[in-house]
Amino acid sequence: MERDIYLIIEELWRKELVNNELQPIPSNFYKRAREIIMLINNSLSKESDKITKSVLEEEVRIIRALLENLIKLRLYKILSRSLIEGRIDEEKLTPEELEVYKSIRARINTLLATTLSLPSEIKAEEDISTSIPKEEYLAIRFLKSCPEFVGIDNNVYGPFDTEDIALIPKDNAEALISRGIAVKIAIGKHRTEG
Repeated sequence: MERDIYLIIEELWRKELVNNELQPIPSNFYKRAREIIMLINNSLSKESDKITKSVLEEEVRIIRALLENLIKLRLYKILSRSLIEGRIDEEKLTPEELEVYKSIRARINTLLATTLSLPSEIKAEEDISTSIPKEEYLAIRFLKSCPEFVGIDNNVYGPFDTEDIALIPKDNAEALISRGIAVKIAIGKHRTEG
């Protein structure tokens, strides 16, 4: 059983290493790898033979090293694709990776939105949240898909697909409009503003 997980991790690691694109892995992969490591550790604690114990310790060390390297490779691809392309194929992510990705994407979007939409008159020592009018929202229509993000009102918005319509804080909406991701729509009117 332990050797099976070693071979699976090694195969996944090799595929991830030689391919530029993120490779699909089973959604329960990390959970299963944790369980196997725990089983080996339990065997280690019960093992009295020094040679067998030494072999098991080496197996755990190799499995952990490969697993750590695999996780780092995947996170590097997730982060770089997220920053460069703004979106990643979430179906290739495990639940653990998806949670990390969504958290990082939300923080990146918050940084971009707040940085790009800061009024030039705001002083450095001024609290940004008090200078942002909370009642100003715009209706927009998405021209491109957009990942989930945290608005300047600290609410989570998205993810959005092409042609979705949303009411979001004005500063966030203007940042999306300026990047060509969305267009402003007039509520109660029959035309779209560009």
